[in-house]
Amino acid sequence: MGPVGRELGLEHLSREGFLRLVDFLLEQIPPARVHAGRRMPPPPSGVPVELYAYPVFDVPLTGGKHLRCGDGDGVAELELHPGEVLFSEPFAWKLPLWDRPHELCCLVFRPECIRITYVDAGSGGRPVCGCFFHTALPPSDTVRKVAGCLAAAPDEARCDLVRALFRMSRAALAEDQAELPGKVRITYEKIRLHLEENFGVETDRARVARLFGLNPGYLSRLFAEHGERGFSETLLEIRMAYAAMLLRETELLVDEVAFRCGYRSTTFFSAVFRNCHGMPPGRFRRRFR
Repeated sequence: MGPVGRELGLEHLSREGFLRLVDFLLEQIPPARVHAGRRMPPPPSGVPVELYAYPVFDVPLTGGKHLRCGDGDGVAELELHPGEVLFSEPFAWKLPLWDRPHELCCLVFRPECIRITYVDAGSGGRPVCGCFFHTALPPSDTVRKVAGCLAAAPDEARCDLVRALFRMSRAALAEDQAELPGKVRITYEKIRLHLEENFGVETDRARVARLFGLNPGYLSRLFAEHGERGFSETLLEIRMAYAAMLLRETELLVDEVAFRCGYRSTTFFSAVFRNCHGMPPGRFRRRFR
């Protein structure tokens, strides 16, 4: 954990720690500039970019976050420093380069919750995210409306809107009374988040178990006891839901959709997709666009 994380006493799923983190964002490094990540132009082919169906805010706490993203006209290359924010509209893509040390806070406005994540990228390479908090309740209508209008807001208004959004997120955290889960459940949630953020690369039970220092058999028991599905079924569900979203909402070719869902064979991906959704990817796109 980096200096800001240690100073704030951050702990995984600690509401008090993440309240201190949002206070740090508002009081020590309030947004002075907001960059907007866009859906267009399409992401580069064959590159494992990040692409989410909901608004995401990247806020560097220390150092510089180096990334590329679409900005509506072309591909922007940014180095974000404290006081700067990258707002990614739904289905916008970004390519973090992880080549410069920094600490980062991400606010993710999912339909079912607000998730705040702390990342220490001080050791080089893509870090494993193991420190986050998510609210028990979904974002309020007001939060969703403010987040939804950011994409169309003029540049000079974005900082005010982001500050307001951070304040409302803090209020949601302060009111959240979710019971802190036990150690085993926390481990399961860390691994589940890892799958949600890394399903686009080659992975399997053995790799994930090794990453978290667990026995593969124990990992299987974790998912059997705390998840709705086993490990392999959970990974498949995440990939197929993402594939369906990309086919409905983007113009990516089926080859690209397969690649972004962790499949290097389009033929195999199409067979898995057909088995899951009852029709091949091309027909699914034509029916549900």
